[in-house]
Amino acid sequence: REILKLCPAEKLMAVYKLPRFSSVDEFLQKVASLRGKLKKGGVLDMEAAAKIVLRDWNE
Repeated sequence: REILKLCPAEKLMAVYKLPRFSSVDEFLQKVASLRGKLKKGGVLDMEAAAKIVLRDWNE
């Protein structure tokens, strides 16, 4: 959540090649979907998506 406060949505959309999003949860859902991060039953893995974003931010 803090990263979205620090970084403009347009920048995140460009970096992750995402369409516009309106919330942190929607952003993480789109990242998880784009990166193929799924749990059992095809549920999007929001935790894995958050880890990806954090790792990218720290690089």
